[in-house]
Amino acid sequence: MEFRINTRSPFYAQYESLPAEVESTNRARFSEDLTSWNKVNASVTANQVTAPDGNLTADKLERNSTSASYAQTNASRSSTSIDNYSASIFVKRGNTRYVSVRVDASYSNRNDFQYDFETGVITRFVSSGSGSINSRAVENSFADGWVRLCFNVGVGNIG
Repeated sequence: MEFRINTRSPFYAQYESLPAEVESTNRARFSEDLTSWNKVNASVTANQVTAPDGNLTADKLERNSTSASYAQTNASRSSTSIDNYSASIFVKRGNTRYVSVRVDASYSNRNDFQYDFETGVITRFVSSGSGSINSRAVENSFADGWVRLCFNVGVGNIG
């Protein structure tokens, strides 16, 4: 399984959970350090703005090409069958209108989401292959422009 964040221009991201959340298994590799993620036509600058938890740990993600640009990381899976996963990411607008997030397994089992910073809603959401979207939500009760995008998805079979 992999998580991927697509970018059109700079925005800020924070994957780390808030202290008040119930502990669960975090399967995403380097979830708080986007500099360790694989990057395609994009760059990440660590610890650029204050995160929702009040610490200077949010990373800046920006494109450096007009081609498709994104950062991605792999996550462990509990099996090779169809699994349901919950994922969330905190995002804060830089100078882009949209941010896209993908949660997938092997091609073409994927779930794509696009969040519109201007309208405050997930404007596009598409599943393909054996991917499925069980639920999606936007939480915008955080200080300083932060929003949390939440997803529960089925990611399909590996291979």
